[in-house]
Amino acid sequence: MKPKPTRPNVVFIVADDHRHDCLGVIDPQGVRTPVIDGLASGGVLFRGARIMGGANQAVCGPSCAALHTGCAPQEALELGAEPMQNGTSCIRATRVMLGGVFWAEGYATFGTGKWHNDGTSFKSLLDLKSLGNANAGG
Repeated sequence: MKPKPTRPNVVFIVADDHRHDCLGVIDPQGVRTPVIDGLASGGVLFRGARIMGGANQAVCGPSCAALHTGCAPQEALELGAEPMQNGTSCIRATRVMLGGVFWAEGYATFGTGKWHNDGTSFKSLLDLKSLGNANAGG
């Protein structure tokens, strides 16, 4: 019997509240971040990754929408839609989310932390079956 090929574990960390060089793995003379440094040393670190920002809307919710859909914020979000009561934005229902791609490939997925986008799109990041949701699709 042929052994099942192993797939890499993927930990996708989004930290949009600081500069790229505020990690010890980038600038050893700066802030000490030993846990993140350990993750980066055993995996892949994208040193040139940038999100549009500063002069446009790609901070917080829009930046997460862009990262998780692979689209620019204006393509990822429902433009012209009224913000939800708590100020969050809505990701277009036609957009495929990164977590959904991993889930379709058999990965267990999980999301935590601030989101500031609609709840439906957040649920598409999660492996709802492993969380015990009997109504999960897929």
